[in-house]
Amino acid sequence: MTVDTARAKSIFLAASELPNLAEQADYLVQQCGSDSPLRARVEALLRAHDAAAELGDEPSGLAFEATLDAPAVVRPGTLIAGRYKLLEPIGEGGMGSVWLAEQKEPVKRKVAVKLIKPGMDSKSVLARFEAERQALAMMDHPNIAKVFDGGMTAEGRPFFVMEFPDHPNTLTSMHNLAVGYRAAGQLDKALPLFEETLKLRKAKLEPDHPDTLNTMNSLAVDYVNAGQLDKAVPLLEETIRIQKTKLGPDHTHTLASMINLGVAYTDAGRVAESIPLLEEVYTASKKFPLLRGVGPHLLDAYAKAGRPAEAKKLIDEVLADARKSLPKESPELGGMLAQFGLSLLEIKGYTEAEPLLRECLTIREKTQPDAWNTFNTQSLLGGALLGQKKYADAEPLLLKGYEGMKAREATIPLPASTRIPEALERLIELYTEWDAAEPDQGYDAKAAEWQQELDEHNAALVAQKPASTPGN
Repeated sequence: MTVDTARAKSIFLAASELPNLAEQADYLVQQCGSDSPLRARVEALLRAHDAAAELGDEPSGLAFEATLDAPAVVRPGTLIAGRYKLLEPIGEGGMGSVWLAEQKEPVKRKVAVKLIKPGMDSKSVLARFEAERQALAMMDHPNIAKVFDGGMTAEGRPFFVMEFPDHPNTLTSMHNLAVGYRAAGQLDKALPLFEETLKLRKAKLEPDHPDTLNTMNSLAVDYVNAGQLDKAVPLLEETIRIQKTKLGPDHTHTLASMINLGVAYTDAGRVAESIPLLEEVYTASKKFPLLRGVGPHLLDAYAKAGRPAEAKKLIDEVLADARKSLPKESPELGGMLAQFGLSLLEIKGYTEAEPLLRECLTIREKTQPDAWNTFNTQSLLGGALLGQKKYADAEPLLLKGYEGMKAREATIPLPASTRIPEALERLIELYTEWDAAEPDQGYDAKAAEWQQELDEHNAALVAQKPASTPGN
């Protein structure tokens, strides 16, 4: 079987940013499925990445020699390594800036030079760059950008030289790197890189080119993840209009974008618009199994619209199909059970949610015992028991769930950042209801303590949020 090398690189970049082997393994299962050659290629790239990371300050391959002619402040006309003249900046990210440059020797050509910001840890940056260089070398392919050169300035700023981003190959590399940042939860790096890639692809490839549409869709997804729905919705609407004209209304890419727009509508409280879109894709998913991920999103919309009958019917259908195709203890099945359990809690289906969440917790405690979402599942299960007024059974689950997530707060991705305040709200509800059922037992004081904890958590979030943050 022929391996799609561009897809392998995209999966590798995303997986290499994940914090531990367990999450990498889960991600590979999700992305590679039963495609053994694809998974083997990605695993080979990850091994190269790990080997490079162990090389410290002396990576193999390119010679990273300090140069004496790159000042701390760069501007048009600056000469890097005696042969790369910077012409104009073309992008900026969390790690550094990318410049259009002119190579003077041994050949004359336009190139892109990426300069790492001052103060970055040169050891880790060089190791990561060497891993990327090895990955690119292993994947010599016309759709993957080439790295030409690399070095370090006298001020300790690593740089490397690639094909000029006007070249479609480099635009693919920029897009894939942004995907990797997204997978690592680094939206502050993914968003500007997607925006820059989209601007260049529109100029180079035209707005209706498949690669341009791919970046439009990816950028819109990250706008949703960042809560910038005012940007996400019009971008997705534009993407779908172009896709319907270019590809047709029944093309899988068009339908996938409709899922994303449906999610954005739901998050914006526009469920009357999201449900017809998601229902259309759900019907199409019977013909195109790759679209079966629409089920949980449609369920979420039903729950938020207060349509419990449709929600419960959908759960039965989707879960029955999932059990036929997914391994019994797979992380994918666990994630689906968690999503269904959460949706049932939203429509007060506490009795129906309990067995799904217990099954999910069993899977996650076995396959991901230290992951934040395992502790979130404990809190959700506690919520199901709380809804049934089983206070004594709910209490330990709610406490352990919150404490586990709080200890792993740094690993929770931005789109799931509400899980901690939700866990606190369940604890407040527990002790408030318990106090009403059994007064004078001190439960009111515990409710007040957890309310204070929630207030402090929210105050900390407000203090961290920039005053000019756009979007919703």
